[in-house]
This record gives sequence, structure tokens and C-alpha cells, in this order.
Amino acid sequence: MFEPNKRKIWDKSIKSVQLLDTIFEISPYLKCYTYHTWFKSPMLLVSERDIVEKRIDIFEDGYAIMIGFSTPNDYISEQKKVIRCLNYINIQIVEERKQYFLFVHYG
Repeated sequence: MFEPNKRKIWDKSIKSVQLLDTIFEISPYLKCYTYHTWFKSPMLLVSERDIVEKRIDIFEDGYAIMIGFSTPNDYISEQKKVIRCLNYINIQIVEERKQYFLFVHYG
């Protein structure tokens, strides 16, 4: 299951992740929330960037379907020298690892 705060552990490009609002959580398999992610600069002379995103997560039958889109800037103010990213729509479909390897073979 996707947890925004756990992403920082494995994604070294993230400076911070903050849960801003839980809009609804019907069950652990269906929830909607707003969060802020601040990314480190990928290289010298490139600005840091951040995004405030509203996201709906649906977990069913071993799949995770995540739909996200940017929110207005009134959730959290923009930082100086940090570029605010915008997602008009972001859709991700993730399979469980054990199912993924049934269809893909490396060798």
C-alpha cells in the first residue's frame, strides 16, 4: 500500500513529504488525501521543486490505482527559489510484485 511518508525512505530525491489533509478514508483500500512533496535539486544550478497534490488511492485485487491532480496554492504557500509543479492529472496503476513476475521474464 502506498504511504506518502514512507516514500522518502527509498526516494533520495525527496526533501520532505507532508500530509496536509485526509479528505475521506472509507477503508484502507479507498482513501483520498492532500499532500505536499518537496524535491531536492537534481543538480547544480537547477532549482528545487515542490507539488501540492490531491490524490485518490484505490486498492483492489492486487492492484493499486492512484489518481492525482494539483490543488490551488492556498493549501500551502509557495517557497522562495522553489518551483511549484503542476499535475493536471496523474494516473498510476501498480501491480503486486508477485503478479508482475508472472508476465515478465528477465534472463
